[in-house]
Amino acid sequence: MEQVLPFGVAVAISSNLMVCLYFLMLNRYHQKCPAYLYWASSCGLFSLGASSLFAAYHLFTFPLLVPLACIALFTACYCLFIGLNRFELTTSPAKQEKQINKFYLLGLAAIGASTIYPQTLNGVTCLLMAALLLLTEGCFCRRRTNAFIGYSALRVVLMVHAAVMFLQGVMLLTQPAELNMQLSETWIQVMLLTHMLMTMSTALILPMLQLTRKQIHWERLANTDELTRVLNRRAFLKQVDLSNSTTYKSCLFMIDIDHFKRINDSYGHQAGDEVLKSVARSLQAHIRHRDVVGRLGGEEFAILLPEIDFTEAKKIAERILRGVADQLIPVNDHLLNVTVSIGVAFSHQGERDWDSLYSCADRALYQAKDGGRNLIAIHDEPLVAAIC
Repeated sequence: MEQVLPFGVAVAISSNLMVCLYFLMLNRYHQKCPAYLYWASSCGLFSLGASSLFAAYHLFTFPLLVPLACIALFTACYCLFIGLNRFELTTSPAKQEKQINKFYLLGLAAIGASTIYPQTLNGVTCLLMAALLLLTEGCFCRRRTNAFIGYSALRVVLMVHAAVMFLQGVMLLTQPAELNMQLSETWIQVMLLTHMLMTMSTALILPMLQLTRKQIHWERLANTDELTRVLNRRAFLKQVDLSNSTTYKSCLFMIDIDHFKRINDSYGHQAGDEVLKSVARSLQAHIRHRDVVGRLGGEEFAILLPEIDFTEAKKIAERILRGVADQLIPVNDHLLNVTVSIGVAFSHQGERDWDSLYSCADRALYQAKDGGRNLIAIHDEPLVAAIC
């Protein structure tokens, strides 16, 4: 046993140090993502804490060495959470972050108080580490991203490690002082092995999440109009095809900014850009969560509204018309007021494919523009709905 324990300690500590260096190297190439620095700190602190505990129980006695080691181990779990929370795909609400920050401070105080009864120190640290790991898992348990499998694997690792820490803590706190000292040595070995497995698992999972983050980032760039931050034409048409294949009852709005060329000629293209961005924000503010906004080009926008009836679609169009008309857009010491015209067509009128639906909505749009602009025209309806 005396030969196995040092070997296990050496393997666990060296593996954490290797992963620490690995994350430091990744941080050098991804400096905009501080998560790697925190994950490196987590592995480094764990190696420091484990080395200190082993030294305290096997090499020499130093009264403050065990408390300092426990603080390092507890802080290693805290750095793991901070690293995940700084990761772009996994940011937790500010309220949850504050709660864990408070728990970390209370945990440090509990470790300090446990030094009065040294036989409880390791047990208390185990329970605190288990609680912090569970809180970390809880912060990310509802994530729904393209990296769902990666997060699920990471959650399993966190829960398994928390369970081991909890069982160790209970055993250390419920045994007599003489046996507690023997269990402390066993605790070190079990803790080292479980954390080594956790470190290796996270070292594989976290870079996979980083690749997923990059993929999502590039997909977002490819699908988003750079100026207005709504879908570009290609991505919008993809959504239309998907909607037409899954639902029969959808609606298309074609929206055109009235007299946009006059704005560009009078105030410059920068003013036109501000108007486009402002109108795009207004469109997004007045639609349902499931609706999709796209910029088809120039001053022309489109909105796809799946699973909607005539009455609700008309109400949304009226909200958009009022919302845009009520805006005052600050441009070069001027406050611009713009309006839009809207053409509306429904897929259940028999126009299922994009070309037919677009053609109907486009004809309705020109009907609205010919009728005086700042109007809504609905395909196959005899009247143009004017909104004042």
